[in-house]
Amino acid sequence: MKTKNGAIKLAVAVLAVVVLVVIILFAVKKKGTTNSDREIAFSDDIFISHTFNERGVGYEAEMMPGTIVYHKNGDATLVFEGEEVYSEHIDNFDKIMKKIDINKLCRVDLESDKSVEDAASAYYYLYDKNDQVIVTIGGYNPSSDEFWEPRNLLEKNIDKDAFTTALEDARQKYAEEHGLWYEGKNN
Repeated sequence: MKTKNGAIKLAVAVLAVVVLVVIILFAVKKKGTTNSDREIAFSDDIFISHTFNERGVGYEAEMMPGTIVYHKNGDATLVFEGEEVYSEHIDNFDKIMKKIDINKLCRVDLESDKSVEDAASAYYYLYDKNDQVIVTIGGYNPSSDEFWEPRNLLEKNIDKDAFTTALEDARQKYAEEHGLWYEGKNN
């Protein structure tokens, strides 16, 4: 008789715990506290940034990419190792921003051609209200046209040669300061 009562008490206790867990999960979901229900507040200053002049093979300093940060006011700034090394202004940047669908970019299929052994990785970065990176989109050798469309649009409106020269100068300076081999500019 004691065993039967003990089994019933155990079953009731387990059932009570399951019901309690279901109630808690329902309450959390209803309040919208899960990440998928939370609205992200993007930066008021930075629209987007992306890696620039990535390389998959070479000496350490030669492979280090820069990052171009596109500000909503139209300024495009090249950052290398945390330091701003070049900047220019893009006229009518508000029109360019309207052509880039950030939600679509966040859902892009990151196809990758992994048969290439010396390719580089490429990324986009999105920022929060405190200008901290909150979303990173990209990976090794992305091959999807949808991934590259926003970058092509952005880079069409900058002086890529000036950005490349500034990045090469920054790479060379970095190599000299850190005792690294560097073969030279634009190789």
